[in-house]
Amino acid sequence: MAAVANDGIRDLTTRTEKLSITSINKSTKQFKAQIKELDKQYDTMQQQLEDLQFILDVILKWDEDFKKVVRFSQGVPHMRSTKEICANIKTAMIPSSEFDRTVQILVKEGVPCFPRVTGLFEKMKSRLDERSPNAKFSEEIRQLLGELIGTLCTIMNFFYDQEV
Repeated sequence: MAAVANDGIRDLTTRTEKLSITSINKSTKQFKAQIKELDKQYDTMQQQLEDLQFILDVILKWDEDFKKVVRFSQGVPHMRSTKEICANIKTAMIPSSEFDRTVQILVKEGVPCFPRVTGLFEKMKSRLDERSPNAKFSEEIRQLLGELIGTLCTIMNFFYDQEV
């Protein structure tokens, strides 16, 4: 057993003796460059994750607001509260808002599967532009919010290893 260990140590010393200082130095520099590149990528992905979490938090707030509204009601209180919630969503989605800027940053950075999210946002914007909300309208908005929540959670879980 000792002979085998001595042979292993001899092999290791023979291999290291064959390496030159320049090749070790070159390998070290390449390794450090790879680490630096991975650190940059990590920082970028961490910022993307924070932006995705911000968007998810906003959508969850909208979803909570809709949960307070009585479902399948055609009464004036239902319509009034639905209009108020939709006005808040429209305000958040205007081009100069922080929400919209965050979405545009994530689009520009090419976050995986994010075009699906932007497609759902466009669909929601077009639905919010309709004039008179009714029970069907409320359910469609709830359904879109659910799709957005599910899609964002999946992106965060799959690509960023974050369970939401």
